[in-house]
Amino acid sequence: MSIKDFNISTDKILSLSAIVIAIVSISVAVWEGLETRKHNRLSVRPKLEIYYSTNKSKFGYVVVNNGLGPAVITGKKIFIDGKEITYTGFSGYDDFLEKLGLADRYAAHGVITPGFTIKAGKSENIILFDLYESDEAETLLPEIYRRVAIEIEYKSMYDEIFTCRIPSNN
Repeated sequence: MSIKDFNISTDKILSLSAIVIAIVSISVAVWEGLETRKHNRLSVRPKLEIYYSTNKSKFGYVVVNNGLGPAVITGKKIFIDGKEITYTGFSGYDDFLEKLGLADRYAAHGVITPGFTIKAGKSENIILFDLYESDEAETLLPEIYRRVAIEIEYKSMYDEIFTCRIPSNN
């Protein structure tokens, strides 16, 4: 069998070749668009992490955005001994401090509320307490860190929802 037996003209071969090339080109363009979209999302993805913070005069919790884009806070929960506490604004922390026995130590808290944005590479205080020289820091801090859990829900610029928590195993 030869090509003459199929009776295919050069014009038909060129037309079919053009169609195949067009289909491959469209497929590559769609794939490239999907990969670009994925890359754009990853290039502005926030990554919040909560850390214990301790120095000579204060201790507490700090949230850091170690991602590449801003994190928009959508919610924050604080737990003591596994039970969520409710708080509203400044006075809401009073109940939290009372339950921990730290009412006389309050130093500061951040404004991490829904809608608040943490820029990439920046940190914000969640809550800080005064640490006194007379404190038994080796026993006081582990006890507080054992009893308290904090969870922050946040989203990226693309409305992808994420959660960070400390301690991560509770």
